[in-house]
Amino acid sequence: MRKVKSIVLALAVVTVWSGGTLWGQAIPMAPAVTLKVGDPAPAVKIEKWIKGTPLTTEALKDGRVHVVEFWATWCGPCIVGMPHLSELSKSYGDKVSFNGISVWESNAAKDKSADLMPKVEAFVSNAHDMMAYNIGADGKAAVMADTWMKAAGRNGIPCAFVVDKEGKIGWVGHPLMGLEEAVDLALEGKLTPDDAKKIQDKWDANIKKYSEVAADVQKLMAEEKYKEALAKNEELLSLAPFAVPGCAANKYAMLTHMDPAAATAYAQEVLKKYANAPLVLNSLGGTILDPKSKVAGTRDYALALTLLKQTQASMADYRLQSPLAEAYFKTGDTGNAATYQEKVVKGLEEAGASGPPLEDAKKKLEEYRAKAAG
Repeated sequence: MRKVKSIVLALAVVTVWSGGTLWGQAIPMAPAVTLKVGDPAPAVKIEKWIKGTPLTTEALKDGRVHVVEFWATWCGPCIVGMPHLSELSKSYGDKVSFNGISVWESNAAKDKSADLMPKVEAFVSNAHDMMAYNIGADGKAAVMADTWMKAAGRNGIPCAFVVDKEGKIGWVGHPLMGLEEAVDLALEGKLTPDDAKKIQDKWDANIKKYSEVAADVQKLMAEEKYKEALAKNEELLSLAPFAVPGCAANKYAMLTHMDPAAATAYAQEVLKKYANAPLVLNSLGGTILDPKSKVAGTRDYALALTLLKQTQASMADYRLQSPLAEAYFKTGDTGNAATYQEKVVKGLEEAGASGPPLEDAKKKLEEYRAKAAG
C-alpha cells in the first residue's frame, strides 16, 4: 500500500487499542518499482517457517495459485485481515496456498538489533486458528522485504501478492480489498495486468468514498440521527471491509438508542460471526466499557466480558487484555481483573513502553489489587 493508504487503514483499528504506536509504525516512502504485475515472482527465501507447509521458489510454478501476504505483529490492520485469510485458505483448499510472511518487526522494537524471532513465534502460537495458513518470518536479513515489498514499491502492510499458475505476479494489494477477485481470475487463468489494474482502481475509488462516508457517519451520530447513520455505517463497511471493528462498534451503539434488544441480539451475532476475529470483538467490547462512547442506557458489562473473553481464544496478547481486565473489574471479579492487568503491565514493560501507557496500566493494577485484597 502507498503511504497515504496505510494511514487510512491504520484508522480502521484506532479504537481497538489506545497504545498508539504499539499497533503501527511509520514506513519510509515507497522506493522505485522494479517488480511489476506480469513479472516472474522473486525467489522465496525465508529465515524460518513457523507454521504449516514451507513455500519454496520451485512451488511457485507448480500449477497452483499462491498468495504471499506480508504482515507484522505490531500491525493492527494486518491482524484485522488474518481471520479472513484463514477463511479463504479453508475455502480454496488445495487450489490456492496462503502464506503469511512477517516483515519489519524491528520497526516497533526498542532494541533494533534484538532477535525478534521468539516474539513472532509467540504471536503465531497464541493466534491459534486466526492464522490457519502457512506462516514464515523474514528475519533480520529482510530478504523478502527487499525482493518483494521494496522491489514492488510497497511501503505499507498488510500487502498481498497473488502469484498465478505460471509463477508470475498477477496482482498486488490489500488482502481485504480485491484479493478474492484476483485469486478467482488467476484460478481461471484470466488474471491479466489490465484486470489487476481494474481491481485496484475499483478499490481506490472505494477508499476515496470511504473517507466521505466515514465523516457522514460521525456527523449523523453526533446529531443523533441514528437511523440515517446506521444506513451510512452499512455503506461504509461495503466500501472498506477492513473497517469492520469500528463499524461493528458503531452499529451496536446506534442500536442501543433505537432498540436495546436489537443491540444485544446484534452483539450476539457478532460474537458468533467474528468469534475468530479478536479486534472486532475487542472494539465492540471496549465500546461498551468506554463511558465516553455513544452507547445509551445501562452498560451491559457482562456482555462486554463475554466478548472480550473470546478475544483470548484467537489472540492471547497483552494488548487485548487491558479491556478484558476492566470488564472483569466492572462485573465484580477483581481477582481476574488483577491477573490480566498484571499481564498488561508485563507486556508493556517487555515492549519497552514508558510514560502514560505504562504509568496508567500500573495505576489500574494497583486499584484492582487493592479491591481484590479488600
